[in-house]
Amino acid sequence: AGTNDEDIIKFINETVIPEALSIKEGEAETKKRYLKNNQFFEDTKLWVFLDEINTCKSMGLISELMCKHTCQGAPLPENIVFIAACNPYRTREKKADKEEKIGLDINQAKNQMKQLNQKEIENIKNKKGSDLVYTVHPLPHSLLNFVFYFGQLKEDDEKNYIHCIIKKVIEKIYYKGKQPKDEKEEGKEIKILKLLAGKLIWTAQQYIREKNDKSAVSLREIRRVNIFYEFFYNYLNSKKDYYSNENQELYGEDSTFYKKLSDYEMQIYSINLSIFVCYYLRITIKEQRKELENKLNNILKEFGDNFILKDFLDLPLKEEKFIINNITLDKGIAKNRALLENIFSLFVAINSKVPIFIVGKPGCSKSLSMQLITKSMQGTASEKPFFKKLPKNIIHSYQGSLASTSKGVENVFNKARETLKQLKESKNKEQVISLIYFDEMGLAEHSPHNPLKVIHSELEYDQNEGYKKIAFVGISNWNLDAAKMNRGISISIPEPDEEDNKETAFTIGNSYDEAMAMRYKSFYENLGISYYKYKQYLKINHSLDGKEDFHGNRDFYTLIKTAIRELMDRKNEIVNNESKVLTEIAVLTLNRNFGGLEDSSSKINVIFKELYGHRYDVNVDFTKEGREAVVREIMQKFGKMNSVDPNQLFDFLLLF
Repeated sequence: AGTNDEDIIKFINETVIPEALSIKEGEAETKKRYLKNNQFFEDTKLWVFLDEINTCKSMGLISELMCKHTCQGAPLPENIVFIAACNPYRTREKKADKEEKIGLDINQAKNQMKQLNQKEIENIKNKKGSDLVYTVHPLPHSLLNFVFYFGQLKEDDEKNYIHCIIKKVIEKIYYKGKQPKDEKEEGKEIKILKLLAGKLIWTAQQYIREKNDKSAVSLREIRRVNIFYEFFYNYLNSKKDYYSNENQELYGEDSTFYKKLSDYEMQIYSINLSIFVCYYLRITIKEQRKELENKLNNILKEFGDNFILKDFLDLPLKEEKFIINNITLDKGIAKNRALLENIFSLFVAINSKVPIFIVGKPGCSKSLSMQLITKSMQGTASEKPFFKKLPKNIIHSYQGSLASTSKGVENVFNKARETLKQLKESKNKEQVISLIYFDEMGLAEHSPHNPLKVIHSELEYDQNEGYKKIAFVGISNWNLDAAKMNRGISISIPEPDEEDNKETAFTIGNSYDEAMAMRYKSFYENLGISYYKYKQYLKINHSLDGKEDFHGNRDFYTLIKTAIRELMDRKNEIVNNESKVLTEIAVLTLNRNFGGLEDSSSKINVIFKELYGHRYDVNVDFTKEGREAVVREIMQKFGKMNSVDPNQLFDFLLLF
């Protein structure tokens, strides 16, 4: 955790040694008496636990403490015993046929890199290229002889763990505190609940492990299923009560489904939603999502007589839409797959106080989702009735960087907990959630000070109760290591595919003008496909020079918004010559948003022409001179051409 030799030496000299000597002195008389009577006396041992020893750069000192039992050459009291834990030093298993690259390359953080010296920059590059599962150092050879490899649970053992972990929460909710003394008295319903939950969790665990690294899932996932199971049961129950007691529909939602839910059905759907959040949302490849969905649906079919919604995704997608429909969105915000999943997972994680990490490239709605959900969750002051009954968020922000330190990270946790403690002591009746919002977490992950190791203990759900129980949201443009990701929900957002871009383009248009969006739906979608093809071109032709992400999703969103504004401004003109006007708008918006590289604007125009030239005005010239003529004509309408150097036309267009 950024711990150095000085920290460890101070801990040993000021805490460990005085405690060991105190124990020794305290039992000296007792020891004499035992020995005098020829009785056996065993000295009390002081056990010193060193956690995650291979994350710091003090392996030489740690090796001396454990192997030689000395500190800087000075012998340690004999009653001190060291025990240490560490994550394995191993590389990822390459299992996916089609591995998605999630997030940016850390070497693209050029401005941040300027703050580091050459050695620190080299260390970051080496770490980035190592492909290690955990960000750790190799153990010294002197320590390897003392390593006990814990290994992994056998299949039968893991199934037993799953059964034992989920059993308690299912019985708690099902029996409402009136549990029978003998398991033989259990009815059919609770047996089905336990069997269904066990099969779904085991199948999802195995699938994630099969498609990723064996460390991708652990027993922590099963614990989180428990937490979400209880959360979703209360969530569905509250919706049922709301609709049963009031005749008000919440934003177009069909209340009949919730009114008719039995207690037993709510528990089944709670299992469904918990698996969706814990396992399904973390998968980035569509084909793999479909594969897992089919596996889970096969299990649900075995229990199909017990509930109404038969498909695994029916209720999760229904709830995603419900949450987003209760949030006020500005024009130009697309309700695409990434936004729906981000919003829903944030809503669940924050309200259940389970840590969540969202990783993806800029423009995949990470920050936007956070802004929308926290703006909506204002307790009794919330705009929408649904959120008025939920706790208010008090946000503590931390901006990660390559200069982040352990102290800075610890301070934000202390501040968040102190705020919650003060509110509880003041007997404030309003429900609140103290929330840490850690932005650019990936930059801090690559800091030479290694500051993020301190959050491991801070994020342990069951070790932080009362005022220590806070919500945590970490977002990152850069990948995080497994030791952090498995301490919460991990959402990795892949780049949008062709269908995603088409949907996003249309939904942005729809947010401005529904009638116009329907009329020019194919035009919006064609711009989306052109952007997708252009991104494929960048990946192939600019992967070596580091410019494959020179243009990203935000450029695409601006492209669509610019095209919509042009359509609105020229709606009278377009009536008489639709094909020509649409082509001119395409040329203008593509050049305005995709300049900057020597080949960028020309390439995306060529892509658009090759794909859709036959659908629009084939007489429009797509060469550089032709595109300049179109842009010049449009700029003249705004009276801007007099101040523009003809040689800098496209540069000016980017600023206009």
